[in-house]
Amino acid sequence: MALTLLLISNAVSAEAWVTLRRPPEPGESVPAGILVDTASIEILATGIRLARIKLDSGRRRDMDKSAPNIISFMIFVNSYDCEKQMTHHESLEAHHTDGSVHHIDVSKNPTWYPAPSNRAADLTVDFVCGWKPK
Repeated sequence: MALTLLLISNAVSAEAWVTLRRPPEPGESVPAGILVDTASIEILATGIRLARIKLDSGRRRDMDKSAPNIISFMIFVNSYDCEKQMTHHESLEAHHTDGSVHHIDVSKNPTWYPAPSNRAADLTVDFVCGWKPK
């Protein structure tokens, strides 16, 4: 029984990152990579969807020496109101190049943001709203 609970808890915490836009290579001047953890996508009874989103600016090795505590990537937990085409930040984790992680709970902020008309700016809205549970 204990082994079954352990296996179930590990399966639930497993991540399944899907790349929507690849992270930049060192020296490349392109937008941050966007990844979605499909294992985290949840559809609430209200129809709101939750998902973990990773914005990866790429490991800037050339900057690590001069600024060892810059942000390497951020993970957001976002809510998506697919019907109204609105998003809301619930929390974020800033992962720094020195290995430190800073957590911020922003769930109390009442601001919802409209999905951009240029979907290339935020690829997550269409992906999360179009995601079908297995």
